[in-house]
Amino acid sequence: MAEQKELPISELELVYLNGQEHGGAPVFKDVRLSRDSQTVCERTIETAKIFNKRIRAESECKRCADFVLEIRDKIKQLKWLENQERKAWVHILTQIKAAINGLQTQLEQVGEQLGHRIETWQAEQEAGRNKIREDLLREATELERKAKYDSDPKASRKAQVQAKEVRKEAEQFKILKPIPGTATVIVYEFEIENRSLAAKLPSEAVAMEPQDKWFTDRIKEAKTAGQPIPTFPGIRVIIKTQVRLPR
Repeated sequence: MAEQKELPISELELVYLNGQEHGGAPVFKDVRLSRDSQTVCERTIETAKIFNKRIRAESECKRCADFVLEIRDKIKQLKWLENQERKAWVHILTQIKAAINGLQTQLEQVGEQLGHRIETWQAEQEAGRNKIREDLLREATELERKAKYDSDPKASRKAQVQAKEVRKEAEQFKILKPIPGTATVIVYEFEIENRSLAAKLPSEAVAMEPQDKWFTDRIKEAKTAGQPIPTFPGIRVIIKTQVRLPR
């Protein structure tokens, strides 16, 4: 197995400007490359223009190839710098997640369990209402048959009136009215399946974890336009139902 080379320590650096405490964590007005680091990168980009022309000789090809290696080295340094600067924040975010995740998971589980209880009860009520409705519709059909074939005109008219009343009553059992203030809604959750693909999504969509609101908004936009749920590279969409309760 080939030995994996570590990236060189970057000669580039970031500067954090106008830091302020916010909720126990520093927030900066601006984060940017230092002036020298930015100059190094900009000079490399400017120099690349000299080589960005048709190659006419082997010596030109070699110089161009050497400069491409310089460019790649700068890219490696920038990536190394990004990873180094993120390490402390990743560690803090991991600690925050560990502190919250256990109770959050338990709360989500008991919330889902109780929501399932409500959904089960509503399903049972719906089944009962459907049975009553079917019984009433059968009764109405029998009355309509009596109204059609009964030789006694008075009994026939009475059966016809009763059939209409029974059908009207049956319609009342057609739709189950939800508990006041509740509704079953579809909610979406998102997991990163491929971090390199997910990193190509906008920063407001994926920070360290998927930003559910951004993805949910895109799904709502697609539905409003009559389009199917979009796919997101590197992201798995989890569809759940949830009972919405009054606040």
